[in-house]
Amino acid sequence: LSLISYFFLRYMIHKHITQPIEYLSSAAEEVMQGNLDVEIVLDMVTTADLYDIAVLISVSTRWEDVRQAVLQAGCDVLRGVVPFDVFTGETLPPNKKSVAFRVRLQSDDRTLSEPDILSALDKIKSALKTRCEAEFR
Repeated sequence: LSLISYFFLRYMIHKHITQPIEYLSSAAEEVMQGNLDVEIVLDMVTTADLYDIAVLISVSTRWEDVRQAVLQAGCDVLRGVVPFDVFTGETLPPNKKSVAFRVRLQSDDRTLSEPDILSALDKIKSALKTRCEAEFR
């Protein structure tokens, strides 16, 4: 730190530490109120619903096929699809694999209602059944 920065920081720390406790208490309340307001507004802007879906598909079906089926399902509230697990093993039927992924549903202008969400998930499931012959787990 430069000498000027050092003295400035020392002055600011000394000034704020020596303030009466009542002043600091009221300032803290204002800061906490401001933080709460910002969090509420941000929550309203970024409200999104995340849903995990697991499907059983042929081992020859590529992730890109699943992804495209979801993206082209006709859901206007779909904002993203991300895989998080692929499983193959003896516990699954022959020539099958399990793929799990998360879909993000969000509207730009409103909070999604339960019917909105169920409709979107039904469209996604229907597209996966039709295009990827998916079975749901």
